[in-house]
Amino acid sequence: MQIDVVILSLCATEETFIMNSNCISSLMESETEHTFNVIVMESNKEFLKTGYQYPYPVQVIIPQEKFNYNKFLNIAIKQTNNEMICLCNNDLVFKKGWLTQILRIKKLRPGIQSFSPKDPDYKTVKGKFMDHDYYLGYEVGWEFFAACLLLERKVFEKTGFFDEKFDFYYQDYDFSMCLRKHSILHALVTKANFSHVYTGRVKNDFTTMEKLDRDKALYHQKWGSQRMIGIKNRLARVLHFFNLNFAVKLLYSCRN
Repeated sequence: MQIDVVILSLCATEETFIMNSNCISSLMESETEHTFNVIVMESNKEFLKTGYQYPYPVQVIIPQEKFNYNKFLNIAIKQTNNEMICLCNNDLVFKKGWLTQILRIKKLRPGIQSFSPKDPDYKTVKGKFMDHDYYLGYEVGWEFFAACLLLERKVFEKTGFFDEKFDFYYQDYDFSMCLRKHSILHALVTKANFSHVYTGRVKNDFTTMEKLDRDKALYHQKWGSQRMIGIKNRLARVLHFFNLNFAVKLLYSCRN
């Protein structure tokens, strides 16, 4: 099986190039029976002048627009055509057989259309999620990891493309809510592993915090207050139990 893989990058230093190369190499070498069509969405407009050459053939797209996380994902998705798409950060190292493990769960539960592999060392899941092969859920940082997300292409027929109002922060929370709204099952696959290598930290300066607050406000404007989101999520679980998916969609469409 071949899947499309979209990697977002800002390759302006040798350190970032090495990180990207490690990510791509670990991906390509992680499977023997499956292959990957890799698209690197590059934010460095001068990338071609650097002379960097990745260790495996990849397609590098350099949008002329200002960086927007969701817009760049949408541009790349429209360039792909395989049944499944993996969207990931550039600071990942894939473990052997991660895709095989996800496809094994997909065969057991064909109704699951969205998956996250597990980073065993991530703070919220370290030592947890060990009793079963997969866990259904949508909680960001628990079952849902936007750093590496594997989706069936037909998911976007229901959700539409990523909301470009979220150009960086809260895009993961927003898409998780979209999956809930459209009753698209998401699973954390515990034996599909990767490592998220944090090579840098976002500087918490005034501009960054101001943007974080802005995107948080957009999120709550779209989905409701934190209290209301919690109420909707609890009601949705009851409606799912009775297979009332149409009511779930109406529930999340309500404005507060």
